[in-house]
Amino acid sequence: YALLAAPMSLLFATARTIDFAVGAYALIAAAVAATVGGVAGAEAGLAAAMLSAAVMSLIFVALKRLGCEDGIVFALASFGLSAVIESFVLWYWGARSFIVSYVSSSWSIGGIRLDHQGLFNLLVAAIVIVILHVVVRHSSLGRMMRASAVNAVGATLAAIPVEGLQMGVYLAGGMLAGLA
Repeated sequence: YALLAAPMSLLFATARTIDFAVGAYALIAAAVAATVGGVAGAEAGLAAAMLSAAVMSLIFVALKRLGCEDGIVFALASFGLSAVIESFVLWYWGARSFIVSYVSSSWSIGGIRLDHQGLFNLLVAAIVIVILHVVVRHSSLGRMMRASAVNAVGATLAAIPVEGLQMGVYLAGGMLAGLA
């Protein structure tokens, strides 16, 4: 869940809006990955998630260029895209489950079952969250992201590519959702 919450936090820290389609990015990634299978499936799923996020970033930019500045409009647009992606998945793949476990062994400690896949997922999520924290809080990219959220006009005047940063955050969100 951390890999699905992180893109929302990142986008809010950059554009003061929320991308409700993050769960749909994860859904399309799972559907494509399960269909293709193996490492190629994981790569194809990640690409599908990022492509979906790229569509949302283009919708975001189009709305911005039409003069929309209200974060709720972008959030509602992402909700609409989410419905489109989820409907496509239901239409193409049906309502079947996309659970693929690459590791089937587990440990039992005090009656609690810990499977290797879950521990691996936890480790990946922890590493990604630490990297995101370092980037957002301790790098010039993070400062530019925060500046673009606080004052987009001022950030633009300071030669910060606000629109490019915001599009990049949508793509990063798609990547993180695809990893989930």
